[in-house]
Amino acid sequence: MPILLENQKDPSMQLLVPQSIRSSINAADSVTVSSLNTTELGEGKTTWPALQGLKSSSEHSNGIAFTGNEDAQAVNAMLKLLIDQVKDAGQSSIIVFSEEPIPASLLSQLPQSLRSLIRRPLHHDLFYLPTVSGDLIASKSGLLDVVVRNSPVCRAMPNAPSQERFPLAGPGQAFIKRDSLMAAIDNAVQSLETDQRNKRCVESGLLLMWDFLDDSHEISQTMEGKGSPRTADYWHGIMHRREPDAGNASYWFRRVGPHPAMDHLGTQLIAWMSELKASPEMLQLAESRLLKNKSLDPFALIELSTAALRNPGSVADQTLRMVQYLEILNLLVWSCGNAE
Repeated sequence: MPILLENQKDPSMQLLVPQSIRSSINAADSVTVSSLNTTELGEGKTTWPALQGLKSSSEHSNGIAFTGNEDAQAVNAMLKLLIDQVKDAGQSSIIVFSEEPIPASLLSQLPQSLRSLIRRPLHHDLFYLPTVSGDLIASKSGLLDVVVRNSPVCRAMPNAPSQERFPLAGPGQAFIKRDSLMAAIDNAVQSLETDQRNKRCVESGLLLMWDFLDDSHEISQTMEGKGSPRTADYWHGIMHRREPDAGNASYWFRRVGPHPAMDHLGTQLIAWMSELKASPEMLQLAESRLLKNKSLDPFALIELSTAALRNPGSVADQTLRMVQYLEILNLLVWSCGNAE
């Protein structure tokens, strides 16, 4: 879908927002605000606008920012954070997330190189690209593909996360090109100070988070039964739970057995969910059904996943999705060798 740029005299940033909020944006002198066609950016959509049809931003600005968010107050807050960040980011792409879905103590344990890959972008986030070349526009690349592939700097507003931010109980639908995601993952994993087996586990986990279940499965399968504890088999079990294949997931979690990551998640789960503003009903469900001897019960989580799949949007579904996301992040910490 085309993005509409207007002729302006060399502003430092071209900001594209929905027409409905354009007049309500508090833009600095260095920012020119234009309209973004949001026809394909409705809630729940998995498609993202393509760069094809966008005039080269080099004709108009030093960078381009865009969001499908129709809340002017939220966009103004994100824009302020973005402008401050652009000064320090140089030629880096930037994502300002409208919400923070990661508890602070968990985020602090995740390597900097992974931080652009552990929050799932939504259309109401704010994205920034340095000058976009004509060659890149002609490549038909999607906007999200370009931003993620370039290892963006990431910042988040301190707002409670929406349900959309968490991976589905089921397989989900990937909204980024595989090649773009793999390039971003390869770049992020290279700098990790851990062994090759752990790096492969990190790759498996990130692919799972972005809904590339088959690719995640291919990696975890190659490490079947390896390691102590069996971290790759843990990733394997999560994949089958989301597939959904409850029987196969149970088989793999029996093979995993006790895992230190489950123990750590068990001790932190309620505190982390509370930080993410989980409802009292979600907290009660998690505490009463998912914890056993202060550790996560993976078989209870399989049962909750089955219930969530039957009733999308229910308390069971909301709880499962939040817990599953925290489980994935927690296991990424372990896979990176950063577990406390």
